Amino acid sequence: MTVSVALPKEGASRAKVKEMLAEVQQGDEDWMDGKVWNALYYAGDDIVEEGYLRLTKTCMDIRERMVTGIKGLGFEICGDPPGPLFAYTSSTMDMLAVAEAMNALGWRLNAANTPPVIPHWIRPINEPIVDEYLRDLAGVVNDNA
Repeated sequence: MTVSVALPKEGASRAKVKEMLAEVQQGDEDWMDGKVWNALYYAGDDIVEEGYLRLTKTCMDIRERMVTGIKGLGFEICGDPPGPLFAYTSSTMDMLAVAEAMNALGWRLNAANTPPVIPHWIRPINEPIVDEYLRDLAGVVNDNA
């Protein structure tokens, strides 16, 4: 299903843009995966910069929580990622089995097998699920210990 929204020729207020996106969201069952929220509307340099900095900080805070928790479970972070993309691995656990166990719990992980890693691209929408993800990951680690 494709839904399109005509953007005004003149800039709209933040509230109006959010209202328009909320209307589109109603017809997008999978909006949490970013289909609706991938829309980009230019609202001016100050708003774009402020929003970009706020969202980048949110992503970096989430990444730090994820990396700290994942390391605490005995995994290694691949390299020293400066941004919101990172991957983790283990020299003692089968990463494909870890991903499969997490997927069985409802997560959608795409593990790579060469090298065996689980990559993550952090988005602001990940913020409310960090603790749940780490709890589930700890359960998988304990089940395979």
